[in-house]
Amino acid sequence: MSCLFGSQYVHTADVYLPTVVDNKITGKKVKEWNQSATIICYANAVSRNSISGSAGERVATLYQRYTNIRVISNERVSTNGRISNICFNDEPIWVEDDGTPTIFDVTGYIPVLDIFGSNVAYEMICERSSEQNI
Repeated sequence: MSCLFGSQYVHTADVYLPTVVDNKITGKKVKEWNQSATIICYANAVSRNSISGSAGERVATLYQRYTNIRVISNERVSTNGRISNICFNDEPIWVEDDGTPTIFDVTGYIPVLDIFGSNVAYEMICERSSEQNI
């Protein structure tokens, strides 16, 4: 890890990974989410600025629940994982209307390289999960 990247990791986040189990009632296979780790990271919203449409539509698009975020960490979270409870000073940053931390699906990641080509971090793009329960 580079000191430059490590100094900007001011957030923590819980990582959840799925396990597939048989539902005892229906017999169907279902995903069960289990917390696998808490990572140190930096997270920020990714806005989708639009240049078409009226100014009101652009503002609505810009502030519409910030469905995408970017998370940078030394730990890579696979694309079948979820990230939730992203905190600054132990206070969740993204929360739902009922006050529970927002759950994000990891949709992709890229390695962050230093000038020598060494992998120093991972940048993950996450989207608000349509299922807000773990």
